[in-house]
Amino acid sequence: MLQKKIFSYILVYILRTINTLIPKNRKLVLFSSNDGYSGNAKAMYVYMLKNCPEYKLIWVLHSREEIQRLEADGIRCYYSCSLPGIIAVTRARYLLGTHLEFSRYKAFFGQTYINLWHGMLIKNLGFMDPGEKQLWNYKFTWQNNDIVSVPSGFYGAILSAQTGIDHRKCKITGFPKNDLLFSSDGKKNLETLFEDIFDFEKVILYCPTYRSVLKRTIKRTDSSYDSMYFIDKYFGKDMESLFREHKICSLVKLHPFEEGLLAGKKFSKNIKIVTNEILKKKGLSVEEILSGTDLLITDYSSIYMDYLLLGSPIMFIADDIEEYKKRRGIIFNNYDFVICGPKIFTETMFKKEMLRLLSDPGYFKKEREEKTKIFHEAKSNFCQSLLNEIRKD
Repeated sequence: MLQKKIFSYILVYILRTINTLIPKNRKLVLFSSNDGYSGNAKAMYVYMLKNCPEYKLIWVLHSREEIQRLEADGIRCYYSCSLPGIIAVTRARYLLGTHLEFSRYKAFFGQTYINLWHGMLIKNLGFMDPGEKQLWNYKFTWQNNDIVSVPSGFYGAILSAQTGIDHRKCKITGFPKNDLLFSSDGKKNLETLFEDIFDFEKVILYCPTYRSVLKRTIKRTDSSYDSMYFIDKYFGKDMESLFREHKICSLVKLHPFEEGLLAGKKFSKNIKIVTNEILKKKGLSVEEILSGTDLLITDYSSIYMDYLLLGSPIMFIADDIEEYKKRRGIIFNNYDFVICGPKIFTETMFKKEMLRLLSDPGYFKKEREEKTKIFHEAKSNFCQSLLNEIRKD
């Protein structure tokens, strides 16, 4: 481990030195995201494309297939491991990423890294995560951030404690993607995914976090349960009759790490699967469908924090909360403080609480409003607020 750390420091120092020596184009802005053309990076790109004609905007991505799709729409892209992609990274004045892409290779001066981040986590991260094995890598990577977008000073303090980032670099702009919550017609966008969506009286969305992953550099198991356990329990055949009776459409959107669990699975017309690939083929991000739903069902996923802005009801499935707290952890080790809806442990509770949340607008409304005040100091104009911070640089 020590040899790996030393080698990494030396290699990064050399690459950063080379990057520093290369002249920067002050009007060149580079976008990248491990999630591809989606989320905060997509929202900020679209906003700058419309409002900042003076800037040259380029994407550097990891998927050649996605690059071909985007180039067909006139979006300029480079493959991350290609020579043009590497040159773009070293020539850009501004680097915008959602998962710290290229942050460790940022020039020592003359280049600004803007961490758009990808969600307000209620689960532990970095120095607060009991299962994290590479803490040395956090400061090594996060220290190169110049601007980090956060929704509130409260969350900025949490992120600083989790990652070691200088809290003064956290700017209360809100996440750019959340502009899409208000500018998108969620129901109409859902119709582009599912033609029969208007046949239902209510649309609910089940969107859990991942519990096990062995991809990229992430290798961990945060629970002995996986998403199929919850789908079989709460969205299986016993629940389909309830959905049909109340004309409810249940959308299921798993974390990309676990989408493969649904391969080959078949469900009734009341249960529809949403994947990242389906969304991208329609040119959509998940934020562009949220306003078309009547209820979010989740657990420890950051999507809950974004959904708060809509004021719609939220329900939390927490079968494995005690195990999850031990393996991964919840901020402040207090799940009840973080959430603002009923906790579900059984099918009976699921049915009862779901129907009440869908029929009673006041149920848990006060709790939702309280959490929104804590976690969302910025409540609108997120892209413009971040652009203002960039222009100060």
